[in-house]
Amino acid sequence: MAEQHFLKYNDAGSWIQDYAMILSMCKEVPWYLDDGTSRVFVIGARGASGLALTVGSEVFEESGRSLVRGTLDYLQGLKMLGVKRTERVLPVGTPLTVVGEV
Repeated sequence: MAEQHFLKYNDAGSWIQDYAMILSMCKEVPWYLDDGTSRVFVIGARGASGLALTVGSEVFEESGRSLVRGTLDYLQGLKMLGVKRTERVLPVGTPLTVVGEV
């Protein structure tokens, strides 16, 4: 997930921080469930509900805009701060309940 963070000028004459989602993408690597007796490969887990994914990494990259672009944004009442990228993961060892066919 990626969010563009910026300051915007409001009607009260002050700058307030805000953000807009610019990318929401889901990638899944091959994985399996193993209960100690056998192993079942999981396909299509993105459609699962109730998974509490934890933050695996979170990085903020400051905006490297040019002087011209920065001036144009400022005239529109914006000050770009940067992009925050967040990756969420299902940690190894997380207990799961699975309903399906083998």
